[in-house]
Amino acid sequence: MFSWQHNKPEVVSSIQPATHLHLDVAVLLSDTFMAFSSDTAVYQWAARILHEINPAFQLDPKAKVEAIVGYRGNQHDMYTNIQELVNLMLNRKGLPPTRHVIRLLETETKLPQMQILCAIAVRLDSPE
Repeated sequence: MFSWQHNKPEVVSSIQPATHLHLDVAVLLSDTFMAFSSDTAVYQWAARILHEINPAFQLDPKAKVEAIVGYRGNQHDMYTNIQELVNLMLNRKGLPPTRHVIRLLETETKLPQMQILCAIAVRLDSPE
């Protein structure tokens, strides 16, 4: 499904428009379930969504989209569940969840057949 990127970017809660943000892990929530014919199609869709949300978002060319998730429920449950999903993805990459910050970036971005409800970005914090 969908996620992404690399490097050492910072969590996304409030975005500074002029900066380029390289995402370590990202999850998009939409109001529509989607199926894709290939990993390339998923990547292109995710890159487009990120650009729509904020042109400063950069999806690393080598990134693999981990999850595109449709979710209906209250915001608190959504946050908790998505936090667990992101921690699971980080764990699969061998990264300890306790060293990462997770925040939601809410959007009202409308695309042709769906609304992106929010995106999550995770910043890899350097060990102290």
